[in-house]
Amino acid sequence: MAIIRGRLMGLDMSTLAKQFKTSKSVIWATLNTPNQSKATGRPSTTSPGVDRSIFRIRKKNHFLKSTGIKSEL
Repeated sequence: MAIIRGRLMGLDMSTLAKQFKTSKSVIWATLNTPNQSKATGRPSTTSPGVDRSIFRIRKKNHFLKSTGIKSEL
């Protein structure tokens, strides 16, 4: 965020690189990287309520295998 803010204030890349003690290529890559705030990976197949139930079952009997947890659900 500080690099982006510095660029918006009008600082050039070499000044930013000196300020953050890094190379200009790192500054350039930071400024040109798209926003990666979106969630990545496979979506969850269980709801938060089912997740809580699984944790509760697992806490009662930590030797229970996944097939046993599935049968209890």
